[in-house]
Amino acid sequence: MSYGVVPFDLAAGSEEWWSIDSSDSAYWAVQENINAMRAAAGLSPLTMDSGLSAAADARCESFVAGGPFDHSGMTTRSEICAAGPIGSASSVCIYWQGSPAHYANIMEPSFTSMGVGCWFCSTAEGQYTYWTVTFQ
Repeated sequence: MSYGVVPFDLAAGSEEWWSIDSSDSAYWAVQENINAMRAAAGLSPLTMDSGLSAAADARCESFVAGGPFDHSGMTTRSEICAAGPIGSASSVCIYWQGSPAHYANIMEPSFTSMGVGCWFCSTAEGQYTYWTVTFQ
């Protein structure tokens, strides 16, 4: 498996949702991509925070459960989300970099820490992911 890729093979044909955690390369690759964007602008890197990752994971879980895909349930200072067949950390970070609102959150100079959540499934219809990054 490639570094930073969601392990869809775990969920293949199961119709079940799975989530990544700190043992998955995709988790760390999101941080690396975000910190590379910040470094290019002369900003400090963000450290990974387990509490923020728990909040990001809970947001993804709420989307899977049918909750609204918006920021109404946000419990952290800021968050960015994405949904769709986005199977790698680099793909989702490219999407966020191309979105002015998401990119502004990534580049907020007062942020010092972040957390990552991602839930995914693989069905006969294809692969689907929910990604959330929370910031403090």
